[in-house]
Amino acid sequence: MRWNPPRRFNEKLPRSAAILALTVVAAVLAPAHGNAQGTANPDFEALFDDLVALKPTGLRGTVSNLTIQRDAATFELASGTVHVLSTVQGRVPGVVFTGTGRFTFEPSNSTERAALERRTDAPTIDTPIKGVVFLFGDATWDEVSASATFAEGEVDGKAEDYVD
Repeated sequence: MRWNPPRRFNEKLPRSAAILALTVVAAVLAPAHGNAQGTANPDFEALFDDLVALKPTGLRGTVSNLTIQRDAATFELASGTVHVLSTVQGRVPGVVFTGTGRFTFEPSNSTERAALERRTDAPTIDTPIKGVVFLFGDATWDEVSASATFAEGEVDGKAEDYVD
């Protein structure tokens, strides 16, 4: 059975929810200490500011037939462009892909398949994609950068839309 994403998957995340999510990410990534007066750690504030300001840069590359697999999820990026996101504390935190591809999710056990089926009416997900934002702290950047040659260029409006 082919799974079609419900409309709610295609809706944008409200900006307040996105800021809350970024705050949680920043809290996890920032050092766990503050100063004696109880004010926020300057490293945390800088990290939060970088995360809120995330946007695609002009650094972009063309990819084709790139597969990114994590656990039960697979992104097959058939052809398109990846835009590097603005840096966070000197690191590349992610990329935005625009183009054609496919997302599949095949839970590894019957409990997960049953839970997915209750939610989506299908035990697996297999759906085409036109774009995706990847945020990472693992070797994903190495995989992406090895499969594309990057150069400065125009920022695709679709890439900006995915990040907004």
